[in-house]
Amino acid sequence: MTWLVDEYIPANTVTLISSVSGVGKSMVALHLGICLLSGVDWLGNKCRQSVFAYWDQDNPDAWLTDNRIIAIKRGLGLDILLPAPIFRTKDRVLGHSANLIAMIQWLRDSGVTVLIVDTLASVNPYSEGDPNAMARCIVDNFFPMVDAGITPIILHHIGKDSTDNKGQTHRRKGIFAPRGSTALVAACGAAFNLDKEKDIRSLECVKPRYGSPPILKIAYDEEGYLGSDDWRVTILNPERRESQASLTHFIRENDLTNVSSRKLVELLKLKGRVTTQSTAARALSESRR
Repeated sequence: MTWLVDEYIPANTVTLISSVSGVGKSMVALHLGICLLSGVDWLGNKCRQSVFAYWDQDNPDAWLTDNRIIAIKRGLGLDILLPAPIFRTKDRVLGHSANLIAMIQWLRDSGVTVLIVDTLASVNPYSEGDPNAMARCIVDNFFPMVDAGITPIILHHIGKDSTDNKGQTHRRKGIFAPRGSTALVAACGAAFNLDKEKDIRSLECVKPRYGSPPILKIAYDEEGYLGSDDWRVTILNPERRESQASLTHFIRENDLTNVSSRKLVELLKLKGRVTTQSTAARALSESRR
Protein backbone atom coordinates (compact mmCIF):
# COMPACT_ATOMS: atom_id res chain seq x y z
CA MET A 1 0.00 0.00 0.00
CA THR A 2 1.42 3.40 -1.01
CA TRP A 3 0.29 6.48 0.93
CA LEU A 4 0.42 10.18 0.10
CA VAL A 5 -0.33 10.82 3.78
CA ASP A 6 0.31 7.85 6.07
CA GLU A 7 -2.91 6.04 7.01
CA TYR A 8 -5.12 8.76 5.47
CA ILE A 9 -4.69 9.72 1.82
CA PRO A 10 -3.77 6.82 -0.49
CA ALA A 11 -1.78 7.15 -3.70
CA ASN A 12 -2.80 5.60 -7.02
CA THR A 13 -6.55 5.92 -6.51
CA VAL A 14 -9.30 8.57 -6.52
CA THR A 15 -10.05 10.30 -3.20
CA LEU A 16 -13.21 12.34 -2.54
CA ILE A 17 -13.40 15.04 0.16
CA SER A 18 -16.90 16.43 0.76
CA SER A 19 -18.16 19.25 2.97
CA VAL A 20 -20.88 21.87 3.20
CA SER A 21 -20.03 25.31 1.85
CA GLY A 22 -17.94 27.54 4.08
CA VAL A 23 -16.27 24.83 6.14
CA GLY A 24 -12.91 25.38 4.45
CA LYS A 25 -12.31 22.42 2.14
CA SER A 26 -10.36 24.58 -0.31
CA MET A 27 -8.04 25.86 2.42
CA VAL A 28 -7.54 22.37 3.88
CA ALA A 29 -6.86 20.94 0.39
CA LEU A 30 -4.34 23.69 -0.44
CA HIS A 31 -2.62 23.06 2.90
CA LEU A 32 -2.45 19.34 2.06
CA GLY A 33 -1.02 20.09 -1.38
CA ILE A 34 1.67 22.43 -0.06
CA CYS A 35 2.68 19.87 2.57
CA LEU A 36 2.96 17.24 -0.18
CA LEU A 37 4.99 19.61 -2.35
CA SER A 38 7.42 20.39 0.48
CA GLY A 39 7.44 16.91 2.04
CA VAL A 40 6.60 18.22 5.53
CA ASP A 41 4.14 16.48 7.85
CA TRP A 42 0.46 17.13 7.21
CA LEU A 43 -1.25 17.68 10.56
CA GLY A 44 1.37 15.54 12.23
CA ASN A 45 1.22 12.71 9.67
CA LYS A 46 4.06 11.79 7.34
CA CYS A 47 3.74 12.88 3.70
CA ARG A 48 5.20 11.41 0.56
CA GLN A 49 6.80 14.34 -1.24
CA SER A 50 4.84 14.93 -4.46
CA VAL A 51 4.33 17.61 -7.09
CA PHE A 52 0.71 18.73 -6.99
CA ALA A 53 -1.43 20.84 -9.29
CA TYR A 54 -4.61 22.65 -8.31
CA TRP A 55 -7.50 22.53 -10.78
CA ASP A 56 -9.28 25.67 -9.65
CA GLN A 57 -12.62 26.07 -11.39
CA ASP A 58 -14.57 26.99 -8.23
CA ASN A 59 -12.62 30.21 -7.58
CA PRO A 60 -12.37 32.15 -10.85
CA ASP A 61 -10.73 34.97 -8.92
CA ALA A 62 -7.06 33.94 -9.07
CA TRP A 63 -6.26 36.62 -6.49
CA LEU A 64 -8.17 34.65 -3.82
CA THR A 65 -6.47 31.31 -4.45
CA ASP A 66 -3.01 32.82 -4.90
CA ASN A 67 -3.25 34.70 -1.60
CA ARG A 68 -4.48 31.59 0.21
CA ILE A 69 -1.43 29.69 -1.04
CA ILE A 70 0.91 32.48 0.08
CA ALA A 71 -0.72 32.65 3.54
CA ILE A 72 -0.49 28.89 4.05
CA LYS A 73 3.15 28.85 2.94
CA ARG A 74 3.89 31.59 5.48
CA GLY A 75 2.12 29.57 8.16
CA LEU A 76 4.34 26.60 7.33
CA GLY A 77 7.50 28.73 7.21
CA LEU A 78 7.94 27.91 3.51
CA ASP A 79 8.19 31.34 1.87
CA ILE A 80 10.86 30.12 -0.56
CA LEU A 81 8.81 27.14 -1.79
CA LEU A 82 8.26 27.14 -5.55
CA PRO A 83 4.66 27.78 -6.67
CA ALA A 84 2.36 24.91 -7.57
CA PRO A 85 0.84 24.78 -11.08
CA ILE A 86 -2.71 26.17 -11.20
CA PHE A 87 -4.99 24.84 -13.96
CA ARG A 88 -8.03 26.78 -15.16
CA THR A 89 -9.97 26.36 -18.38
CA LYS A 90 -13.21 27.51 -19.97
CA ASP A 91 -13.30 24.34 -22.07
CA ARG A 92 -15.09 21.19 -21.03
CA VAL A 93 -12.63 18.49 -19.95
CA LEU A 94 -14.66 15.71 -18.34
CA GLY A 95 -16.46 13.71 -21.01
CA HIS A 96 -14.39 15.32 -23.78
CA SER A 97 -11.69 12.82 -24.69
CA ALA A 98 -9.38 15.18 -26.63
CA ASN A 99 -9.37 17.82 -23.88
CA LEU A 100 -8.92 15.17 -21.18
CA ILE A 101 -5.92 13.69 -22.99
CA ALA A 102 -4.45 17.18 -23.41
CA MET A 103 -4.91 17.92 -19.70
CA ILE A 104 -3.28 14.66 -18.64
CA GLN A 105 -0.35 15.41 -20.96
CA TRP A 106 -0.02 18.92 -19.45
CA LEU A 107 0.05 17.40 -15.97
CA ARG A 108 2.68 14.85 -16.96
CA ASP A 109 4.81 17.47 -18.71
CA SER A 110 4.64 19.56 -15.52
CA GLY A 111 5.83 16.59 -13.44
CA VAL A 112 2.55 16.50 -11.50
CA THR A 113 1.69 13.36 -9.52
CA VAL A 114 -1.25 14.73 -7.47
CA LEU A 115 -4.21 16.73 -8.83
CA ILE A 116 -6.60 18.54 -6.46
CA VAL A 117 -9.94 19.31 -8.13
CA ASP A 118 -11.90 22.27 -6.73
CA THR A 119 -14.76 21.38 -7.08
CA LEU A 120 -16.46 18.46 -8.80
CA ALA A 121 -19.61 20.51 -9.43
CA SER A 122 -17.63 23.14 -11.34
CA VAL A 123 -16.15 20.64 -13.82
CA ASN A 124 -18.82 17.91 -13.97
CA PRO A 125 -21.17 17.84 -17.00
CA TYR A 126 -22.95 14.67 -15.81
CA SER A 127 -26.20 14.43 -13.84
CA GLU A 128 -25.29 14.05 -10.14
CA GLY A 129 -28.46 12.04 -9.43
CA ASP A 130 -27.82 9.43 -12.16
CA PRO A 131 -25.78 6.53 -10.70
CA ASN A 132 -24.52 5.38 -14.09
CA ALA A 133 -23.47 8.90 -15.05
CA MET A 134 -21.63 9.50 -11.78
CA ALA A 135 -19.81 6.18 -12.07
CA ARG A 136 -18.76 7.16 -15.62
CA CYS A 137 -17.66 10.57 -14.35
CA ILE A 138 -15.04 8.90 -12.16
CA VAL A 139 -14.20 5.80 -14.20
CA ASP A 140 -13.99 7.47 -17.64
CA ASN A 141 -12.20 10.66 -16.54
CA PHE A 142 -10.22 10.16 -13.36
CA PHE A 143 -9.17 6.53 -13.73
CA PRO A 144 -7.09 7.49 -16.83
CA MET A 145 -5.28 10.00 -14.62
CA VAL A 146 -4.45 7.25 -12.14
CA ASP A 147 -3.22 5.08 -15.04
CA ALA A 148 -0.94 8.00 -16.03
CA GLY A 149 0.58 8.13 -12.52
CA ILE A 150 -1.54 11.05 -11.24
CA THR A 151 -3.57 10.76 -8.02
CA PRO A 152 -6.78 12.85 -8.11
CA ILE A 153 -8.18 14.35 -4.89
CA ILE A 154 -11.66 15.70 -5.66
CA LEU A 155 -13.45 18.33 -3.55
CA HIS A 156 -17.23 18.01 -3.47
CA HIS A 157 -20.30 19.30 -1.66
CA ILE A 158 -22.45 17.57 0.93
CA GLY A 159 -26.16 17.29 0.15
CA LYS A 160 -28.82 19.36 1.86
CA ASP A 161 -30.12 18.29 5.25
CA SER A 162 -33.24 16.14 5.16
CA THR A 163 -36.46 16.76 7.13
CA ASP A 164 -38.49 13.86 8.55
CA ASN A 165 -42.29 13.69 8.91
CA LYS A 166 -42.00 15.24 12.38
CA GLY A 167 -40.29 18.32 11.02
CA GLN A 168 -36.89 17.44 12.47
CA THR A 169 -33.80 18.21 10.40
CA HIS A 170 -31.08 15.61 9.94
CA ARG A 171 -27.56 16.07 8.55
CA ARG A 172 -26.58 13.55 5.89
CA LYS A 173 -23.76 11.35 7.14
CA GLY A 174 -21.28 8.68 6.09
CA ILE A 175 -21.26 7.51 2.48
CA PHE A 176 -24.69 9.14 1.99
CA ALA A 177 -23.42 12.65 2.81
CA PRO A 178 -21.84 13.63 -0.56
CA ARG A 179 -24.31 15.30 -2.92
CA GLY A 180 -25.74 13.17 -5.69
CA SER A 181 -25.80 9.42 -6.26
CA THR A 182 -23.93 7.07 -3.89
CA ALA A 183 -22.36 5.64 -7.06
CA LEU A 184 -19.92 8.56 -6.79
CA VAL A 185 -18.51 7.32 -3.48
CA ALA A 186 -18.62 3.72 -4.72
CA ALA A 187 -16.43 4.60 -7.71
CA CYS A 188 -13.80 6.37 -5.59
CA GLY A 189 -11.05 4.50 -3.78
CA ALA A 190 -11.37 6.56 -0.59
CA ALA A 191 -13.83 9.16 0.69
CA PHE A 192 -13.81 11.72 3.51
CA ASN A 193 -16.36 14.12 4.97
CA LEU A 194 -15.18 17.45 6.38
CA ASP A 195 -17.41 18.97 9.06
CA LYS A 196 -17.18 21.91 11.44
CA GLU A 197 -18.29 22.45 15.02
CA LYS A 198 -17.47 25.87 16.44
CA ASP A 199 -13.83 26.52 15.44
CA ILE A 200 -12.73 22.89 14.95
CA ARG A 201 -13.00 20.96 11.68
CA SER A 202 -13.28 17.16 11.67
CA LEU A 203 -12.09 15.07 8.72
CA GLU A 204 -13.77 11.66 8.88
CA CYS A 205 -12.91 8.78 6.57
CA VAL A 206 -16.24 7.26 5.48
CA LYS A 207 -14.70 4.95 2.90
CA PRO A 208 -11.15 3.89 3.79
CA ARG A 209 -8.78 2.45 1.25
CA TYR A 210 -7.20 0.36 3.98
CA GLY A 211 -7.69 0.15 7.74
CA SER A 212 -9.80 2.63 9.69
CA PRO A 213 -8.00 5.94 10.31
CA PRO A 214 -9.24 7.98 13.31
CA ILE A 215 -11.14 11.21 12.79
CA LEU A 216 -8.64 14.00 12.17
CA LYS A 217 -9.21 17.27 14.05
CA ILE A 218 -8.18 20.48 12.28
CA ALA A 219 -7.75 23.96 13.76
CA TYR A 220 -7.01 27.29 12.06
CA ASP A 221 -4.79 30.06 13.38
CA GLU A 222 -4.86 33.25 11.29
CA GLU A 223 -2.81 36.41 11.55
CA GLY A 224 -3.36 39.51 9.42
CA TYR A 225 -6.06 39.64 6.76
CA LEU A 226 -6.64 38.44 3.21
CA GLY A 227 -4.19 39.95 0.75
CA SER A 228 -2.03 41.71 3.32
CA ASP A 229 1.74 41.23 3.34
CA ASP A 230 1.54 39.58 6.77
CA TRP A 231 -1.52 37.34 6.24
CA ARG A 232 -0.55 33.97 7.66
CA VAL A 233 -2.65 30.81 7.99
CA THR A 234 -1.47 28.03 10.27
CA ILE A 235 -3.44 24.79 10.18
CA LEU A 236 -2.76 22.10 12.76
CA ASN A 237 -4.18 19.08 14.55
CA PRO A 238 -5.02 20.26 18.10
CA GLU A 239 -5.37 16.67 19.33
CA ARG A 240 -1.96 15.53 18.07
CA ARG A 241 -0.07 16.26 21.29
CA GLU A 242 3.49 15.01 21.26
CA SER A 243 4.80 12.95 24.16
CA GLN A 244 8.12 13.70 25.83
CA ALA A 245 9.59 10.54 24.29
CA SER A 246 8.54 11.47 20.73
CA LEU A 247 9.84 15.01 21.22
CA THR A 248 13.18 13.77 22.49
CA HIS A 249 13.53 11.62 19.37
CA PHE A 250 12.51 14.59 17.16
CA ILE A 251 15.08 16.88 18.83
CA ARG A 252 17.94 14.42 18.42
CA GLU A 253 16.97 13.46 14.87
CA ASN A 254 16.89 17.12 13.77
CA ASP A 255 19.86 18.34 15.88
CA LEU A 256 17.75 20.81 17.88
CA THR A 257 19.31 20.38 21.30
CA ASN A 258 20.38 24.05 21.42
CA VAL A 259 16.98 25.64 20.68
CA SER A 260 14.74 27.04 23.40
CA SER A 261 11.54 25.33 24.51
CA ARG A 262 9.52 28.21 23.04
CA LYS A 263 11.28 27.85 19.68
CA LEU A 264 10.68 24.09 19.73
CA VAL A 265 6.94 24.64 20.25
CA GLU A 266 6.94 27.04 17.27
CA LEU A 267 8.83 24.57 15.06
CA LEU A 268 6.39 21.79 15.89
CA LYS A 269 3.44 24.07 15.13
CA LEU A 270 4.80 24.60 11.62
CA LYS A 271 4.63 20.83 11.17
CA GLY A 272 1.04 20.64 12.40
CA ARG A 273 2.09 19.14 15.72
CA VAL A 274 1.17 20.37 19.20
CA THR A 275 2.95 20.29 22.55
CA THR A 276 3.18 22.36 25.71
CA GLN A 277 6.23 24.43 26.55
CA SER A 278 6.80 22.42 29.75
CA THR A 279 6.83 19.13 27.81
CA ALA A 280 9.22 20.72 25.29
CA ALA A 281 11.51 21.81 28.12
CA ARG A 282 11.61 18.31 29.63
CA ALA A 283 12.30 16.76 26.22
CA LEU A 284 15.15 19.21 25.60
CA SER A 285 16.64 18.38 28.98
CA GLU A 286 16.41 14.66 28.24
CA SER A 287 17.94 15.04 24.75
CA ARG A 288 20.99 16.87 26.16
CA ARG A 289 22.00 14.03 28.47
